[in-house]
Amino acid sequence: MFTRKQLKKRPDFDEWRQAEFEQLDDMNNCKMFGKIVRRSELQGLVYEVIRAVWSYRIKLHTQRKKARYTGNGKQIKPNSKLEFKTYTSCASHTGIRAVVAIAAVENRYLRAMDAINAYAQSGPLSKPCFIIVCEVFQEWYLDRHGIKLEVGMLVELLSSIQGHHESGPNWQVIANAALKHADFEPIIHEPCLYLNKSNKDITVRQIDDFLVASKTDNDFKLLVQKLKEKIADLCTSYNGIEINQWRECMGLHGTKYITALVKRFGWSSCVSMSKASLAPLTQELYNEIKSGTRGPLAGSDEGKALCQAVGFGYRQLLSALIFIGVTVRVDICFSLSLLSRFAEYPAAVHYLALKRVAIYLRETKDWCLLFWRVDLMEDLPPCPHKIVPSPADSSYMYPTNPLDIGADVDASHANDINSMRSTGGHNIMMAGAAILWSSKLQSIVATSSTQGEFMQAVTC
Repeated sequence: MFTRKQLKKRPDFDEWRQAEFEQLDDMNNCKMFGKIVRRSELQGLVYEVIRAVWSYRIKLHTQRKKARYTGNGKQIKPNSKLEFKTYTSCASHTGIRAVVAIAAVENRYLRAMDAINAYAQSGPLSKPCFIIVCEVFQEWYLDRHGIKLEVGMLVELLSSIQGHHESGPNWQVIANAALKHADFEPIIHEPCLYLNKSNKDITVRQIDDFLVASKTDNDFKLLVQKLKEKIADLCTSYNGIEINQWRECMGLHGTKYITALVKRFGWSSCVSMSKASLAPLTQELYNEIKSGTRGPLAGSDEGKALCQAVGFGYRQLLSALIFIGVTVRVDICFSLSLLSRFAEYPAAVHYLALKRVAIYLRETKDWCLLFWRVDLMEDLPPCPHKIVPSPADSSYMYPTNPLDIGADVDASHANDINSMRSTGGHNIMMAGAAILWSSKLQSIVATSSTQGEFMQAVTC
């Protein structure tokens, strides 16, 4: 993420300005902007005023420069305390993984769609709303219309804009209506998953990004046209998760995210792990952490000195690891749960352990969740991963139907020395891979290992 002040010092600022202008062009094409006035011209009118906010980032998977124009969400006028019920529904990671699993078993193709300026399609706001002319809007208007506006003038918004409290609900109404017109109905327990009643296609919606599991190219054309979507070929990424569609299976992974993460911290080529010790934490590190050692308070002078000595922020790295841990890397779930407990007072051992988790991810960055097909899809490329058969003496009870779910639960009794609570975990499988997992301290103290395991089974 960048600020415009930072971008002005970069040699590629002209490319970022082009991204800004493209964003405003798209909004203008959606007829989002109305009259431009001074405040003195609005006397006697009941209206709202919001400031403009620009956010900038480079898209991870495409490396495209993205500039986004939004409102800041807090009105300048009227100047009063505001309480609104606002929301934008999002799909759960579990729902996304379940759709991938079902698509693999039923030999469906996954395609991604992105609504063009979704909120601009969401219709007008309930009362007149104006956004303040900023430097970017001034430059764009001068370039497109040859008129130099004054910074601080007001632009009427004829449609919803991201950041306004009404925009999320407005878009959800529009999206649900379009999906219903295309014969999709929301699933009761996951309102951002939709099932087509006629051809059983499945759509998952993450605000304005859609992932469609369909058997043919034509199944979702009506949906594309209705929502003015940009459509991709076979989906390669969705909601930050990389997707591979292979002949034998589908794979979910975070290779690019992990590569960018270790590069950001300067660990792209530091010491490697041996295969024998390839684990998020060593037994020695775990034993030392388990002893309950606490470091200095993170915000204290001693804590800041420790952070500077190790060369990275504890919470900064922890939050970056949590994303990949909750999306695809079930194998680091326990380690992150353990290390999260020391975010307020990390000691040197916790910094060392957190760095080890990051290096472990670097060494295993191409590991995937593999959801297996029943029949091969010959028009897709083969899976590059070596397929290892299940051990002959395996006692694990695999479901005969790949769409049946299997759940595994366990608990380590009283392994937190500070609270004497147990760490519980569960893992739910579908089509050969995990779709839901958790590892965290239980809310109450279990009096026995049996009680701890029973409590975990109940909460699974």
